[in-house]
Amino acid sequence: GDVAGAYANANKALALLEWKAEKSIDEGIRDALRWGEIRDKVLDYS
Repeated sequence: GDVAGAYANANKALALLEWKAEKSIDEGIRDALRWGEIRDKVLDYS
């Protein structure tokens, strides 16, 4: 069956690539929801 849950850990990316996420998960979800609300207006879809 499917995995019940999963999560990402970016520690290896930080260690190997010196990469760090610019936003938290909460910020990313918030921004995605906001984009979903305004996307059609911004892209001028009618």
